Amino acid sequence: TEKPLPLVPDQFSFENERAMLTLLGAKDMKKVDVFSFPRLAISNLDSKILQGKMFASDGVRMAYMSEALNELSGELKIFSKVRHNVSGLQAFIDFSKELETCDISSEDILSLTEKMSSGLLKDKLYEINLINDAYNALLHRSYFDDTEALKYFNKFAEETRFFENKTVFLDSFRAFSEQEYKCIRLALVNAKDVYITICNDDNIKGDSPFIYMQELKKKLISLANKSNVKIAPIIKINENERLSKSIRHIEKNIYIEDFQKQTDECNEVTIFKCNDITDECNTIALKIKKLIRSGK
Repeated sequence: TEKPLPLVPDQFSFENERAMLTLLGAKDMKKVDVFSFPRLAISNLDSKILQGKMFASDGVRMAYMSEALNELSGELKIFSKVRHNVSGLQAFIDFSKELETCDISSEDILSLTEKMSSGLLKDKLYEINLINDAYNALLHRSYFDDTEALKYFNKFAEETRFFENKTVFLDSFRAFSEQEYKCIRLALVNAKDVYITICNDDNIKGDSPFIYMQELKKKLISLANKSNVKIAPIIKINENERLSKSIRHIEKNIYIEDFQKQTDECNEVTIFKCNDITDECNTIALKIKKLIRSGK
């Protein structure tokens, strides 16, 4: 039988693996693989795609972005001095990653600039696209950009029907990138079952923090309908069994003006004043260290 396939955000993968270990035990834990989208993609990359290339590190990205800007120095007017600025280089790298995540190509940007009236914004966008093209050309000569892993995985999953007969679970997500939506569509079409959990409130009002989760829900339902996939009745879990009573009380009252005070003793929540983020990190690290030593 196929292993269940839980997909969670990168930052929750360890937490979910620990929860699975607690729930199933060490022996049965081997029957479940917990993945994030990047881990799923990278673990299934074909050697033909990698072509013996190493994954690009942050240092490699920085070096190639600097080289790209140096090569274009004679053509750039707005961003000619960015190559001397580390934060500027990082901003261009982050932008390049964002384009890949959102599935926006160089041609898409060129098409957009052609429709724009002359001005600083158009010139900026043109130069940014020029820099990104040069950067990608240099990077891809010797290295594989793991930002593109999910794009290649989606092609692989479609060709091989990777999700066929699998039971897929998506948990703890607040949003999905365009490449992740494409992956979800493949799972919806080919998998045996797909379960998606969303932290939501159907009775939202005004500027509720759950508005974006409502939009996520609508988009997932629309994706299933467009893929001709039957949607099972939604199961609503109203009781929060994951958190302590005090945490649940805070969660319920933190966003409302007419909040209720907790009268019971509270040992799960600690409030402390920090001077800055360094002080905050040191305090939390010390608390973690004490918990580990105590075995709790």
